[in-house]
This record gives sequence, structure tokens and C-alpha cells, in this order.
Amino acid sequence: MTAALVLDRVSVALDRRPVVVDASLAVPPGCLLALVGPNGAGKTTLLRAVAGAIAWQGRIMAAGQDLAAVPPRVRAQMVAYLPQQRDIAWGLPVREVVALGRLPHIGFAAGEGAGDRAAIDRAMTAAGVEGLAARPVDRLSGGERARVLLARALAQAAPLLLVDEPTAALDPHHQLQVMEVLRGEADAGRTVVAVLHDLALAARFAHRIALMDGGRILAEGPPDAVLTPDWLARAYRVEALAGTHEGAMWVLPWRRR
Repeated sequence: MTAALVLDRVSVALDRRPVVVDASLAVPPGCLLALVGPNGAGKTTLLRAVAGAIAWQGRIMAAGQDLAAVPPRVRAQMVAYLPQQRDIAWGLPVREVVALGRLPHIGFAAGEGAGDRAAIDRAMTAAGVEGLAARPVDRLSGGERARVLLARALAQAAPLLLVDEPTAALDPHHQLQVMEVLRGEADAGRTVVAVLHDLALAARFAHRIALMDGGRILAEGPPDAVLTPDWLARAYRVEALAGTHEGAMWVLPWRRR
């Protein structure tokens, strides 16, 4: 199977300091890949490089195309990116914020077509914000804003979806909802790369895990091959408990080492 996303020795330096070093991955279509690792491991920086938000060295391929050579609007049609920051500058109604995800397809001059309206409605329903459509986004809670911005990324309908800490600031119910959405997007054929700090959510929902530390990818594979006591001790300096329930893996960091 041809990989939907290929990273070939990708490196990033910020202020001349290496943050990502020789990262290589091949992510198949229809895969939810969880990018995990301790604070400062390089996860967000690597995701920003794939999104085209910062410069990188090496090669990043999506759908067989070198992303460095793809025009910005085409790239925006190929790659949707939900950053870690949840800032929204204007108090637009929620539906208008979600509709911004359609701009790569319709531009600023054209109005929404039937397909755009359907994509917006589907995204709002998936993120559980359809009941907030007319609410000003600056009057929402942090968790509600996070789900609105996820809906905006979903409305973009790009084959590659990048999300950075999508469950941050969410209660357990909405954490599960968001992870179910991301897993569903992958099961429907999209490629999803999610930076996660919650190892339990990563273990349960991700098809594959990439573990980073010190700017390098230490291990990549199915959850039970990566979230092992040895790898977790090496990357996080913790002792962890793990098991399975209803056919899914669970993992619980138990004590510091």
C-alpha cells in the first residue's frame, strides 16, 4: 500500500537549535497515527513542519507529491491543520468560523455551494457543536472553542488531517467524542496525525504510535509494540501499567523512575 504521508529525514532547527532530527515515517491511508513523547520532544514542531507552518530540511511527501513544491492553496486542500493554540481574534458566529475551513476550496469571492454547506453541517455534527451555530465564538468556553476549531479543520475535508493536542481542555466525555471522531475519519480513509499527551487515549484509539524524544523518533508501530514498559521508561522516565479491555490496549503511567 502506498503511504499517504512520507517523512524522509526531516529536520527542523529553531533559533539555530535542532528541535527535530532526521525524522522518518511512512503513514498509510486510513491510519490514525498518535505522535507521543515528553514535553520538548519535538512533536509540535514536527507537526508544524508537515503543515508548512515552519521551514524544514529533508522531504515531506503527501499523496505522492512533494509538499515543498505544492502551491499554498493546493496544499490547503490537501492538508488540514488544527494547531495547539485556540485563539480566535473575532467574535464570529460559530458557523462562520467552521465555514472558514471551506476557503481553500471556494476562495474568498465565491459563495458556499451545496457541497460546502453539507461539509460544514457534517463537521459541526461530528464535533458536537451544531447547537452552537449562532453563538459568538468568543463567548464559548475553552472546551467549546476547541471543538469549534476541530469542526473547522474537519470541514476542510483534506485527505491529511493534522491535530495538535485535540483533547486538551476537554472533559472525559468530549475527549472520547473527539477521539471517536478522529478514529472515524481514519476508518473512512483519511490519514490523521494527532499529537497526544494522554497515553490512554493514544493506546485505545490510534492504529499506530510514533514515540519521540530529544527530537528523534525512537519507535513507531502498533500501540502494543511502542507503549511498552521499556520504551516508556526510556522516553518518559516512568513505570507504567498496561493491559487490554474489550480488545483495546490501555496504559497507565504509575510512578516516576
